[in-house]
Amino acid sequence: MRLGLEELFEPGDTLDIGQWVCVDAPIQGVVFEEAFCAELQGERCGLLRCIGVTRAELEFAMRHSTLALVECLERAHVYPHTMVHRKESVELAA
Repeated sequence: MRLGLEELFEPGDTLDIGQWVCVDAPIQGVVFEEAFCAELQGERCGLLRCIGVTRAELEFAMRHSTLALVECLERAHVYPHTMVHRKESVELAA
């Protein structure tokens, strides 16, 4: 898989980075959330917030939605920061 300047990420997208990090790395994915949106010279422009997530959180976002995951991260008081050494914010039984 190749990612570069030609790729377009949208709010709500997820990115599995597992193939680029160690198997036991705490952060295994990224979720993209819209942080800012405006129209400039007739074009829609925006800024995405990239949040590093654990494997369980990434799978939760893919199963339920990025919005549902962000709500879990907020309840766990880790949103909007990527906190590498923290407890899981989602319950796998959900």
